[in-house]
Amino acid sequence: MSASIDALAQERYKGHPLRAMNFDYDVVIIGGAFSGAATALMLKRKRPEARVLIIEKGAAFDRKVGESTTEVSSCYMTRILGLTHYLGHHQLPKQGLRLWFSNRNDQRFDDCVEIGTRYQSRLPGFQVDRAKLDSHLLELARNAGCDLWRPAKVTSFELNGGHGQRVNAVVDDAQRAASCRWIVDATGRAAMFARKLGYFRPNAEHPINAVWARFSGVKEWDSYEWRERFPDYANGCRTGREWATNHLFGRGWWVWIIPLQGGDVSAGIVYDSRIFKFPEGPTLGQRLHAHILNNPVGREIFGAAKVRFLFLHFLLRGGLTGAQSQGRRRRRATTSLQPTISGYLPFLVREFVQGQILLHGRRRVNVSGAASRCEQLLRRLGSTSLSRSRMRVS
Repeated sequence: MSASIDALAQERYKGHPLRAMNFDYDVVIIGGAFSGAATALMLKRKRPEARVLIIEKGAAFDRKVGESTTEVSSCYMTRILGLTHYLGHHQLPKQGLRLWFSNRNDQRFDDCVEIGTRYQSRLPGFQVDRAKLDSHLLELARNAGCDLWRPAKVTSFELNGGHGQRVNAVVDDAQRAASCRWIVDATGRAAMFARKLGYFRPNAEHPINAVWARFSGVKEWDSYEWRERFPDYANGCRTGREWATNHLFGRGWWVWIIPLQGGDVSAGIVYDSRIFKFPEGPTLGQRLHAHILNNPVGREIFGAAKVRFLFLHFLLRGGLTGAQSQGRRRRRATTSLQPTISGYLPFLVREFVQGQILLHGRRRVNVSGAASRCEQLLRRLGSTSLSRSRMRVS
């Protein structure tokens, strides 16, 4: 099926006016991190004769969000990109999602509610250090035959449709230009095309903020100490909580906790500024740490933790709005840094439908048919918090 579609596309392209023009490259990709490098790599694998240029602004990749993969993205990385060996040796396996709820700040840890799988995930994902992963993928693209300008700053571009495109950049303090058939914008949150073409608009209806940092000295979720202190907690789960993406929830906010190879932990908060006020403090890192310590689960895990790196305090009010001219309908697509609770629903429901969950301090129960109840429960999180006594799934 795929081969026949490729053949049809090539046949149609034979008569395209771009085919007869002489360009420096077939495709220029702006942005050399995961999306840009993966696009370049797949283009070279499908079309080895294609001339592909990657323009990357940074001399080295920095840390960024997107460290915890979903099952779908894990399948893409292993089955399509062929990164199974690399991920297994250089990144951490992920054991699904775990959600933690509390009703009061002074609640005991062993009285909080935990939702997560009891056994190993059927389809594990990965906890990735993005700087390392992006560097590896870009190197694969270069080895496949892609050209690379790095570090390079794109100063302008021209989109001329069927007459070809042009990109101007500064590379090693020198002006360079490249003509091409297609340009791919892989600049991520920078949204270069959207901003330059006037499609980027403020989205005041969704005032979501995010702060995240790397921590050291975070307590181990599966340590001997915890097994001694909380035997019911330890015996209630047959997989490693340490390798899951653990989440803390409260009214108007949620926190992610992601382990990374080498011992660091990525932790961040996403919150709605209309509902939740971020704690005050001398630095953003200390403010984030203070908020986590105000949660009974976070207090146990991050009591002795130290902030190593603080990345961003991001106000997610950016949006993309399609052009509106000559009677066209406006099409709107908002951008976001991390998915909100609703973005996790398909995966949470899937975990429920698999047939077993873990409610901390309770017996394991069959939850076939509980998907709708799970969804209703999570939809209510915007207006209430849950206590262990109010939790009902059977």
